[in-house]
Amino acid sequence: MRKEDLIRLDNYFWSFIRVTLSISRKIAFWFTKCEPHNDTEIKKILLIKLFSESGYAHIFPIIKKIKTEWPFADVHLLTYDLNTNNTEFIEKIDPERIHKIDTAGYITYFKDVFKKVTEFAKEDFDVYFDLESKSDAAAVIADLIGAKKSCGFVFNDDSFYSRKVLLTHKILYNCTIHRGLAYFSMPEAVKCDYTTLKNEYANKFPSEDIKQLLRRPREFTQDEQEEVYEILNFEYPYIHEKTQFVAIAPFDNDNNTMKQWPIEHYKELIKKFVVNKNIVVLIIGRENDKDAAQTFAGSFECQRVISLTDKIALDKLYLLFSLCDLFISNNGEIATFACQSKIKNIILCGPDRPNVCGLYALSAETCCSPCLNPKAFNKTKCRENDCMTGLDPETVFEAADFLLKQIMINVPAETDKVLA
Repeated sequence: MRKEDLIRLDNYFWSFIRVTLSISRKIAFWFTKCEPHNDTEIKKILLIKLFSESGYAHIFPIIKKIKTEWPFADVHLLTYDLNTNNTEFIEKIDPERIHKIDTAGYITYFKDVFKKVTEFAKEDFDVYFDLESKSDAAAVIADLIGAKKSCGFVFNDDSFYSRKVLLTHKILYNCTIHRGLAYFSMPEAVKCDYTTLKNEYANKFPSEDIKQLLRRPREFTQDEQEEVYEILNFEYPYIHEKTQFVAIAPFDNDNNTMKQWPIEHYKELIKKFVVNKNIVVLIIGRENDKDAAQTFAGSFECQRVISLTDKIALDKLYLLFSLCDLFISNNGEIATFACQSKIKNIILCGPDRPNVCGLYALSAETCCSPCLNPKAFNKTKCRENDCMTGLDPETVFEAADFLLKQIMINVPAETDKVLA
């Protein structure tokens, strides 16, 4: 099944089921008046993120918050198997606790959904977090699995069949708040007393120390760094003290071509870099970018342009970033992770909602998005992204050259540049 098929199922089949379920829950509540226990000890947690529009990189805050609030909790993630590459980004969750629904075909899909719901219902989760803002499939699956407490996004909808009926703790969806911050607020909401939240929404979006939280101060062992260094040294055995590594992810665009800086522009940019014999350009990306990245790197006929997409896994990118001097990319998932490390960044932002899906570098200047309706969930009539095609390679190179020179003379520079 394609992603489009799953969205179509979500909009029609799962929507009907969700409305029916909401009405039945509403009627049942009238008779039982059953309310969740506020003193529930959180030992087992389920995160549900079927689609990955906002990127798995954006759920890092809630995972870190959960590990802070409930360090010994058993955390599970339920997602679609279409997101195999994306889930490589997720740390702090045991890979065996990442469960993927088989989407090979309609029959296989429904059988696996039934199997997962049946198995998970026996797990007796203390709380589930529905990380989807609109997916009815996620809302239904989460409710059928069940938990003592439930938390998810709701809209200003007071209809009889609203999805808010399915949740004990509600987060009012705010299209002007970054999703990373919205996710971060969910554990806070679950900790609140149910009675106080009964007719209200948790609208707290903690901002104090958020930048420090999202920037992961991480130190690597010498063995870890040597593992990646050996790969670099094998690919380019002429490393010396003046060598500077520039990592570029030209295909990182969250499958949105409108956010893509033209590949031809990347080629011109790299040609400018390799004029300097001390600069080595590393092409990085996901596993499914391997062939395109190798072809792209091979087109330069230069041994200082190297593709690492099939040599360094995504979960090793932090190690790579710790050894590189500069990172350049479109605004995608890899860019989000780069902005959580200490590497200098130049991120090329196209038509998007930077305040919602942009970078975690909250102090960075971001572009405006007049062609997007924030309430339309990234839908735009834009078919010619002049904001990206008009951004010439020389402008990007000048910003990059400035940062690289400051690094060489050990002058602190602004960590993140956002160009549009």
